[in-house]
Amino acid sequence: MRRLLFTAFVMFLAFQLQAQKSVSKYSMEYMKGKTYDVGATEVKNGKFDYYVDCASWEGEDDIIGMVISSKTLEEFIEGLRGVESKFTEWTNTAKENGVTDYDKDFDVKLPSVDCYFKYGDFHFAFYKKPKMYFKITSSGDCLAILSIRDLTASDNRYIDHKGLFIAFSSVDEIENFIEAINPQHALKKEQDKSAKDDLFN
Repeated sequence: MRRLLFTAFVMFLAFQLQAQKSVSKYSMEYMKGKTYDVGATEVKNGKFDYYVDCASWEGEDDIIGMVISSKTLEEFIEGLRGVESKFTEWTNTAKENGVTDYDKDFDVKLPSVDCYFKYGDFHFAFYKKPKMYFKITSSGDCLAILSIRDLTASDNRYIDHKGLFIAFSSVDEIENFIEAINPQHALKKEQDKSAKDDLFN
């Protein structure tokens, strides 16, 4: 019975993933300016989920992302803002000293998220902890990377994925992403729908 309920829950999430509509976008200079969608589920009792498409550690054309709950959205945004000053400081240090090929974790904690990826059907990996780290590439570019590695499908342990990432190349990109997950996007979508519904009472 428990297995049946879990399967039904995963199917519901997959349906939500396909039914939700884009409410904003963000882009990554590191990925040559590619844009990624942020979709929102229906707002219920003030709560909703953001489905955030991300870049893949496996290939540029993969469909993969994370689900951020409105309950942890503020904490998630605070965590991102917590790296901004250190990112600026470390970037300046790297440029001044000509440092390349270097990684260092940011001292910041982000709340757990659920992840989704497509391998035939959509699959989910639950309660994954994002990691934030500073990276200097071999060419001296500085990045703040949000990464979630090693996903295993909750409905099939033989289906796995190397994971997802978002590579921020500047504080402005972090702020643009924070704006993309502003809760007002989801709430406005719901208000617009309610206004249309009112026309047909």
